[in-house]
Amino acid sequence: MRKLVIFIAFALAFMLAGCAQLGIADLFSDKPVSQEARSEYNKQKQENAPKKEAGKRLLYINAKTFRYYDYVTFSTNKKQEIFIELFAAGKTIGTLDVTKRKICILKDCARKWPAAKNFFGKVSYGDLFDDIFFARDIFGGIGKVIEPGGALVQRFQKNGEIIYYRRTDSGVLFKNMSNGVTISLDKYQEPKVVE
Repeated sequence: MRKLVIFIAFALAFMLAGCAQLGIADLFSDKPVSQEARSEYNKQKQENAPKKEAGKRLLYINAKTFRYYDYVTFSTNKKQEIFIELFAAGKTIGTLDVTKRKICILKDCARKWPAAKNFFGKVSYGDLFDDIFFARDIFGGIGKVIEPGGALVQRFQKNGEIIYYRRTDSGVLFKNMSNGVTISLDKYQEPKVVE
């Protein structure tokens, strides 16, 4: 019991000393927020804001919960979170966001693992979207081979389903051959105008 009282006293003294340095009294006053605090907040906000990549991408998604085929803008932030703006006939229709904890498709958000399982089926894991969109190995690199043209291909069977995943400099293709779920993200080439 005596050790607990000493620990609590030490923790309280440590906390009060830290609060004195921070000027904790200012937090409970009606004084305006200092310029320094405001600039620190804006700095953090900018670091986490999406950073646009040059150009557009062509995205194809075929799943039981969502189907899409058109161009998109693809951006990430320093936390490696993904923000994809979806278009139809040249107009924004919404976003597909993949953050550290959740996946949002057109304002419908869910935690990563249940969202991935609902989207991909029984052969999935929480960061599967991240790995596909960043063109990383999936499922720990199972069945990975390098084709003569330099493409990285993973083809394997897991839980009775056949998975095909191909990565090149121009894009990625994920296909569950058993249930038909497909994601393809390729560099977008502007059509050439013939005069």
